[in-house]
Amino acid sequence: MNRLTVKAISLVTLACAFFAQTAFAQTNSFASSYSQTKQFTAGDAFRHLDISATVGSTGLGIDIATPISNMLQLRGGFAFMPSWHYNMSFGVQVGNDPETSKSKFEKMRSFLEQMTGYEVDDCIDMIGRPTFYNFKLMLDIFPFNNKHWHFTAGAYFGSTEVADAYNPAYEMQSLLAVKTYNTIYEKCENYDPIMDFGEKYSPIYLPGDISEKIYDTGRMGMHVGDYKEDVYDESGNLLHKAGDPYMMEPDKDGMVHATMKSNAVKPYLGFGYGGRLVKDNDRINISFDAGAMFWGGSPDIYTHDGTNLTKDVEHISGKVGDYVDIAKSFKVYPVLNLRITYNLF
Repeated sequence: MNRLTVKAISLVTLACAFFAQTAFAQTNSFASSYSQTKQFTAGDAFRHLDISATVGSTGLGIDIATPISNMLQLRGGFAFMPSWHYNMSFGVQVGNDPETSKSKFEKMRSFLEQMTGYEVDDCIDMIGRPTFYNFKLMLDIFPFNNKHWHFTAGAYFGSTEVADAYNPAYEMQSLLAVKTYNTIYEKCENYDPIMDFGEKYSPIYLPGDISEKIYDTGRMGMHVGDYKEDVYDESGNLLHKAGDPYMMEPDKDGMVHATMKSNAVKPYLGFGYGGRLVKDNDRINISFDAGAMFWGGSPDIYTHDGTNLTKDVEHISGKVGDYVDIAKSFKVYPVLNLRITYNLF
């Protein structure tokens, strides 16, 4: 748990203590949220129950709530973000120089099509979708002498995964071709045979001129952006210099994917306003809640090879860059929810 999260939790704890003290110090009581007219007594704690449907920036959800004093209401629930898709794409690049990549790509595309039967597209599409869900535990505090305004402190507890992106099925042909080409490139780089049948048969090598041409051309991948800093392996060897292009390549299954992650525990502070939904009906209420869910800093976006797009890569272009920039700006997640409440008893 990082320092920002610890600070956020401390802030929530202090807010709960302050508002709770304020609430219990009030001498004038008012009706609790489960009814516009009933007066709360000590014996009513946990004996009344509200159920709510919620919709908003945290998705769709359901809450249950019970008053625990004249000024305090305990509320718990669950919310999830419905699945919806947004499209983005990466350009395929051959070698580290984008200026010469186009002509190299056309040559390698023809080579791969003749050798494997697969045709490589010059762009690879990816589909992004939200995947987060959260349980929540909230304390609603009514510090004023009216039953409409409330402050809320609490936390969301849920998945660390916020969203993911993956390649659609129709891109498998291109990705498998890229994976095949890079495998051939590695064999040319290390002077390994293309096929090795064991001791009984001689291994098969590509002709020297073709092998050299492939090696001189460079690897093939999706140019996502440029490395911010030098990247070293575990032994301290320089793998990529700052400014080198970050080329995302298919994994061992011939796929590409990325995942956005945040902390599992996300403190919350907010306020809200509520009242009757139907005139002269105390059992059905509507309320609006606004606040901030503390993610503990900008969420991380990891590709399948472990690269963090929010911290390790810069100059990300297109829609992908826009989404990464948005993710960086949301160190806290804005919460705006509508809640329809029915008093069960």
